[in-house]
Amino acid sequence: MYSVIESPVEESKSQPWRVLVIDTDPVARTGLVSTLNDYGFHTTAKVNVSAASPADLEHDIIVISWSLDTDLVSSVIDLSSLPHRPGLVVLANNAYEADRIIGLELGADDFIDRPCSHREIVARMRAVLRRRSTVHQSCQNSAIHALPDPGNSNKGYYKFSGWTLDRKRWLLKAPSGDQVMLTAAEYMMLNLLLQNPGVPLSRQALLENTGRAGSTSSRIVDTNMARLRRKLEALDTKPIIQTVRGRGYAVELGVSYHA
Repeated sequence: MYSVIESPVEESKSQPWRVLVIDTDPVARTGLVSTLNDYGFHTTAKVNVSAASPADLEHDIIVISWSLDTDLVSSVIDLSSLPHRPGLVVLANNAYEADRIIGLELGADDFIDRPCSHREIVARMRAVLRRRSTVHQSCQNSAIHALPDPGNSNKGYYKFSGWTLDRKRWLLKAPSGDQVMLTAAEYMMLNLLLQNPGVPLSRQALLENTGRAGSTSSRIVDTNMARLRRKLEALDTKPIIQTVRGRGYAVELGVSYHA
């Protein structure tokens, strides 16, 4: 019979993981913060997203409690679109399956239905952090570099067919000059395709390089790709992203990188 560890486990990271807890319920917020601190996390708490400072939003992972007075769609899109792209865990009380699916497909790394124990929340937060660390290392070790490797993913910009992807500000600008807001998943997919112009990337490759290595559903890729294509085609009739039958997705247009 396996024994269950009842005491907090010390983090192996040299510095404590930084966690931002967002919850309108003061009792639930205080209780979770206390548990996370006991487990060695460095925790900050806010009552809502608007109360969080830019520094708060640069934490390693954000845990947000979704309630009836919280706009789930806007909250997940806003938090998953942050340039720093922290891990994102949504907590909800007796949420419908549709809500959980929407939250995950919009960019949340996990969606936890309460009631559940704080220890389960901690375990699932750690799983998110492990997956993200693994994906980050995988990206660094990737052998696919059709363009010269730009190095820091937050530097420089790509130009393609009149479009510009600003990697520092996570901003996409159309040939007309209009700015297009992207979610984190949309940005990372487009960035990877532009780094490998003319190279079809499979759904699995896109999953592994957009923080979804633990997912087995290609529907997440197709959903985000469809949303990205609609944004592009709303401002440019030329098809930017091609579907290569049996192989995945590719950008066939001329792409150049500028430091």
